[in-house]
Amino acid sequence: MAKPKLHWLAAIHDLPLAAALIWYGSVSCVVLILIGAVCLNSVAYVRSFVDDTAYHIPMAVEIARHANPYYVDVKATFTSFWFPASAEALVGLFVAVTRDINSTNLSGALCYILFLVVSYQFAGIWTAAHHIRLLSVALCAVIPVLFAQTVAFYVDIHINFLVYLSLYLLTLALVQRQVDYAWYGIGAAILSASVKYHGLFFGAVLILAAIVVMVAIRLYKPSWRTLLAVVGSGLFTSGWYLRNLWLKGNPLYPLALPQPLPAILTNLGLPYQGIPFPNLSPQAVWPHPLIPQSPIVYNLIPHITNDAFGLMFPISLIMMGIVALRSHRMPALQRRAYWFVLAVSVAIVAVLPFHLSVPRYVLFLPAVAALWPAMLAATNPGSYRLSLYSYAGVMAISIIYIAANIVGIGNYRTITQEALAVLQEHRRSDIVSFDIFEKGNLRIGYLSGRLTFIATLYDRRLTNQLIQLHYQDYLLDQGPDFTNPADFVAYVRSLDLDYIVIFDPAAPGADILLEYFSDITIVEDRY
Repeated sequence: MAKPKLHWLAAIHDLPLAAALIWYGSVSCVVLILIGAVCLNSVAYVRSFVDDTAYHIPMAVEIARHANPYYVDVKATFTSFWFPASAEALVGLFVAVTRDINSTNLSGALCYILFLVVSYQFAGIWTAAHHIRLLSVALCAVIPVLFAQTVAFYVDIHINFLVYLSLYLLTLALVQRQVDYAWYGIGAAILSASVKYHGLFFGAVLILAAIVVMVAIRLYKPSWRTLLAVVGSGLFTSGWYLRNLWLKGNPLYPLALPQPLPAILTNLGLPYQGIPFPNLSPQAVWPHPLIPQSPIVYNLIPHITNDAFGLMFPISLIMMGIVALRSHRMPALQRRAYWFVLAVSVAIVAVLPFHLSVPRYVLFLPAVAALWPAMLAATNPGSYRLSLYSYAGVMAISIIYIAANIVGIGNYRTITQEALAVLQEHRRSDIVSFDIFEKGNLRIGYLSGRLTFIATLYDRRLTNQLIQLHYQDYLLDQGPDFTNPADFVAYVRSLDLDYIVIFDPAAPGADILLEYFSDITIVEDRY
């Protein structure tokens, strides 16, 4: 007797039609709601975050203005401008095309969506079932720190995407025995060092993992196209390090190099400079972020700490442990892939100086943990009950997350509601609040505290040049302090500024600027 013909949705995924419609409809709604919220973040500038307004956005605008990703003002005292800047270069491209400060959030939204795409592909290593792979996508989408990094222009989501992509490519090379994938993984690992100096740690572990993969599959030689891509990524990344070596005698400037490297570089005739540069990022208090301080409602800011990985992470860790216990049931290749991903992820966290204490530095980790539905399915591919339990768990986490942090179930305003309010405000009035700066082509110095919305200083055409004024004890800069007020005054005069804006009247040096430059100084402390 012939089997009844199933609807294509049911036939392809071995699910009853009603179950397939519910499964795909509900999971797709979760993912689309979160992508929609992220897209809203990409066009609504949310104010008063530190890193983006202090140096990421100014770097991007300067790169756009000079059409040079390696550009740096050699007279600038703000040492953070000397960091690798491929993320700023990408945002600079958006700024150059759109001529709009709001476009600085576009790259975060793009990386978020790419995280979800790679999660879907990554899960495919363990299962071909699309409905199971979508569960991993939904889990990845509800990682608080991943979503929070789309609220403002922070670079952590960029570097972690490259790490996640590299790990996926290396695992794919191991399973499919395709050495070109391993080389592409090396290319992504190299590019991570073009975003932040932390990429040197990421890259070292991932390149070592790539060598392990090549030895395991006994293939080493890449195609010429693959080799060209890897060499190109190396040349692109090396630009920032060579620039710093040439101008500061230190490829990792402003970071101080360990001895005897400074002495060696100085003896080679290079102008070595380096200063102690402590970590200024908020650090999680243990047992966070393994267990979120708040199980449901999170403050979705880019540098989120104690709730960074959210409720999904401890649940995912438990499920990964169950997968480990059942891993002997996996096919050999999938089992090898599971232990490879686990080992490389642990190695990366182990070699990073701050380990898990700064969660946004390792936001690839919860994305890896979110793969557990696919990994669990590989331990018993034909178990409908196992899939149903996974679906129920993922949907419960996702619905709670969206209700509490996107829609809002209390009397608090979520970050998405805040973005809507800011967007409406921008429609009523332009982002630039200083009419005097609208004529453009101005040199504007600014003295700030930690919460400075310096984007208000740009004109619509983004022609104004902003210059950080550092006197003493500025928390976001480890550059040299001025010890003599006369030297600070002489320095400010040499900058030939049209205006000076003081965002924090209590900041060191504010009284000096008001005394000697009162005719061009504006005090603005609303932000």
